[in-house]
Amino acid sequence: ARGRAPAGPARAAPLDSAVIALRGRADRAYSQRTQAGIRSAVELYSRAIARDSTYAPAWNGLARAYVFANGWGFTIPGVPGDSLLTMALRASDGAFIADSGVASTWLTRALVMRQVSPSSRVDVFRAVHRALAMDTLNADAWHMYALTLADTDSLDRAIEAWRRAVRLQPSFPEAVAFLSQSHLWAGQFDSAAAWGDS
Repeated sequence: ARGRAPAGPARAAPLDSAVIALRGRADRAYSQRTQAGIRSAVELYSRAIARDSTYAPAWNGLARAYVFANGWGFTIPGVPGDSLLTMALRASDGAFIADSGVASTWLTRALVMRQVSPSSRVDVFRAVHRALAMDTLNADAWHMYALTLADTDSLDRAIEAWRRAVRLQPSFPEAVAFLSQSHLWAGQFDSAAAWGDS
């Protein structure tokens, strides 16, 4: 099944400082959420992977960048638009081979599968549940769980999951925004306004 992957090898050597620097630059570029930023992130994550193919955070970052490019219609030089999700899935597979024992790798898989299989949330829920089993205090995992619940019209449960994400990380802008929006969807206008103003 796509949600499963072999356990990654234990890291035997310390990380190359250049790999850490590349990943840091890629993370900053990714966080811009612009076409230029995503293109730069893809290039930098790819360079980090070329230096150390066992570094799961770079694989996860690369997968997320491809997913974001696909979702927002951004173009990546040398990557046909209809191949972005295939590339995202390959990068997610690379993260699993590097290290399947961390929540971030499973969260990346959930993010990828949310776009790869939009008509089914089975693989997404499986990946999110694995991430939460590994780290119940992970606000990103609760946010992804909430998104997936909302996708399946489980709005009350989604609101509770977003509340948990915000309790764990009050400065998490996406979770706060979705919590406000979810109250609006539920017709709870006072709560929507309260969270929108927070």
